[in-house]
Amino acid sequence: MRMTSTSYSTTHIPPSLLITCAVLMVARVGLSICDAAQTHPATIVWTKATEDTGNLRGTPLLYFFVDRTDLASEMASSIMETSAFSNREVVKKINTDFVPIKLDIRKDKDGKVKTDAIEKIAKKFHISSTPILLVALPDGTEVGRSMGFRGDRSVLNFLRASLQDVNYELGKALMRRGSFDDAAKLLKIYVKNDLSQEDQLYGAMRLSDCLLREGKREEANSCLDQVLGAVADKEQWPRVCLAYLKGQCTEADLEKAAEQDTDRATLTNYVEGLNSLVNRNVLETKKRFKNVLAKSSVTRLEYELALNDLKRLGESVKGVPEPAKDSKQDERARQSERHQSSKLDNQRR
Repeated sequence: MRMTSTSYSTTHIPPSLLITCAVLMVARVGLSICDAAQTHPATIVWTKATEDTGNLRGTPLLYFFVDRTDLASEMASSIMETSAFSNREVVKKINTDFVPIKLDIRKDKDGKVKTDAIEKIAKKFHISSTPILLVALPDGTEVGRSMGFRGDRSVLNFLRASLQDVNYELGKALMRRGSFDDAAKLLKIYVKNDLSQEDQLYGAMRLSDCLLREGKREEANSCLDQVLGAVADKEQWPRVCLAYLKGQCTEADLEKAAEQDTDRATLTNYVEGLNSLVNRNVLETKKRFKNVLAKSSVTRLEYELALNDLKRLGESVKGVPEPAKDSKQDERARQSERHQSSKLDNQRR
């Protein structure tokens, strides 16, 4: 079949209409540029330093620098601000995912920094040199730090890696509070990242824990299958814990892998208790979780989860040490939960 081509001419279109269309197109482009500038500012929107990071709505990113004190530090800070902090991708990442706080720790002739709030923050994080980028949780827990001059690619990689850790740590904090569904949302984001095999396994184990507690057995099995398939080395700890939850190994296999290692024995008892809990074997659950309390440090996540479950099951825990409670930290966790839930809702829209 012969193909025919047709050409169209614009000579029959009135010139006034062409001019009108051109003006409208230019206006539309201009509005798009304005909208983009409003959505993603060309510079970092710094927040005023405050001693209590728990009042911030989001993840604090602290930038420690000095101005006109030490020449080397001043130059490193200046170069970083004109290179990395001027990169559009870096600016967008910081403004979107963090609450950036700029802290000048320059000391006066009396050896004091600009404000008491900045001095207290610098002391809290043991800042002795600059420039330093530091990511923390809203409760003030340090997640990661980058020291010295960094280019835009290096800063971006640091920010991305730190966000992974933030999701993991916030997920664990929500587990401690019994908010397993919300914890699972953050842990799902975490396990999708490019992680080491060990981090993959721990992330999947925490996520499976939340899903099993929420009655989502099929989703938990899918998560376990995916990670067990990705990590072929059966000696890699804690792979055997995931295999046990999936029904691919026995308690004897699990306990053998944890021989003569207190930390592994704690996790082994916890996983066995979790499996009993999910299968509604109350007596075995209590037994395993009591072993966790006996062998674990009070600061471990497994300790707190086991203690909470024993209380819920009506078991007496009189005389058992309680994890330290901080009312401010609880409020920060609630604020962080609300912020993360809002971000997830916005992403779904």
